[in-house]
Amino acid sequence: MNIVFCTTVLPSRKRTGGEIASQSFIDAMRVAGHSVTVLGYQRPDDDYGPSGGEVCVGRRPIETDGAGLSKYLWMLEAITRGRAYSAQKYHSASYQHLLSSELVRQPQSLVVIDHAQMGFLLDVVPSECPVLFIAHNIEEDIYRAQIDAASNPFTRWLVTREAKLIGLLERRIGRRALCVWVLTEADRAHFANSGCRHVSIAEIPATRFGSGNADCHYDYDVGLIGTWSWRANAEGLEWFQREIVPRLPRNLRIAVAGKGAESIVRPPVKALGFVSDAVTFLEGCAVIAIPSTAGGGIQVKTLDAIATGRPVVATQTALRGIDRVPGSVCSADTADAFASAIERACRTAGNVANESLEWSRARGARFRNVIETEISYIENRLT
Repeated sequence: MNIVFCTTVLPSRKRTGGEIASQSFIDAMRVAGHSVTVLGYQRPDDDYGPSGGEVCVGRRPIETDGAGLSKYLWMLEAITRGRAYSAQKYHSASYQHLLSSELVRQPQSLVVIDHAQMGFLLDVVPSECPVLFIAHNIEEDIYRAQIDAASNPFTRWLVTREAKLIGLLERRIGRRALCVWVLTEADRAHFANSGCRHVSIAEIPATRFGSGNADCHYDYDVGLIGTWSWRANAEGLEWFQREIVPRLPRNLRIAVAGKGAESIVRPPVKALGFVSDAVTFLEGCAVIAIPSTAGGGIQVKTLDAIATGRPVVATQTALRGIDRVPGSVCSADTADAFASAIERACRTAGNVANESLEWSRARGARFRNVIETEISYIENRLT
């Protein structure tokens, strides 16, 4: 089957959890024997060209913090045109034109709308063309959760407006789509109750696996990794620095990998910045901490941490949507419990948890099977 996969950013040189998850879907579709053409933007500072099967729509800043004056133009257009700001960031006539051209070239294609923010593309998808919606989160719920924490009436109005409009867009895509793929049971129930025809759970797998090396020499006692410039991640790291670090022994070697941590962490925590090999970093840590306090969907970094086989201490937010975790994972939500769990894990660290590696491989096999089965369902509906 020919598939045109419409996403926000070309994910082959993935940076964020969302991009990693998107690439997992693309890879599984290709493994199942389907031809996948990926459309998406590139960031202005990306120094590489599109990979095979990718088509660059254009270059534009994706993260609001680095968008400069563009973010004000996006907000103005969002307000004047009645659109969600998070969707306006990606809206462009050039993207719609490119999709239209692809559908002329490949008229029997399945169109994948990857993320609710790409819903504007439905305006150029012919009514007879099948659509698949991949909903990584319930975007409306993410914004509604921010309303009470809004710092002033204007911000509260903006967040309330965003929740309403992105929710309308989510429902529009879901009702147009032949299938909706979600990542958790809670998300499945939400879209099923929103009038969507066929909703399935695709449990995204880990993207990186540990080597199985049981070497007990560690570069760090505790390691954290993430994109800390994203506000939801930053809040978790701030909580870790403020509440957890003072409760830990001073002699623990704690390192944080990923951009954006420099402005948050303080000694004894060490900010490493971007690391070229995430698996090597994680395997060099006796314990992996994931102190997430906000966000939606499934965190890929949690799955990747489990797949190293190292002990993991995580909040319930970091484990959301992940059922029946292996014994190497400890859940803790209070500062005292989180710090105590790290200390216990550091004392017992030293063995690669084969259970975690087997758990991760089994999850990957289930994911690939779901993708193959679901696309077969679409093909059968079209015959």
